[in-house]
Amino acid sequence: MSHENVEIIQAFLEALVRRDRDAMRAVIQQYLAPEFEYEAFLTGATYKGADGLWEFLDDIQDTVGYLPEVEEAIDLDEHVLIVLRMSGRGSRSRVPVAQQVAVLMTFDGNMILSGKGFPSKAEALEAARLRE
Repeated sequence: MSHENVEIIQAFLEALVRRDRDAMRAVIQQYLAPEFEYEAFLTGATYKGADGLWEFLDDIQDTVGYLPEVEEAIDLDEHVLIVLRMSGRGSRSRVPVAQQVAVLMTFDGNMILSGKGFPSKAEALEAARLRE
């Protein structure tokens, strides 16, 4: 099942890059558990449910206008680890920003239960109790 979960996350991220909110909404409606929580290191906040995920995406867009580029997607059984290159410009300063981040998504079957952002792949693997 976890390879399918990698595909779910990749479909969501592809829709995000295209800014295709309808495609993103379809993934959220089908695969996001009602109790979903996302802990974002970029904002320092925890977002709950589908509304919270939309809030997080809007917060990131409003702040920096980040666009993710998937560098790596790793199947970790009940987890999917996505390593992203995030780039954008400060909404006020217009200063270019680029950084690598890792996102660890936790699944139950094909339902996304939670996610957590990390500043590095190594920290995300540690959280999943794995080592590079």
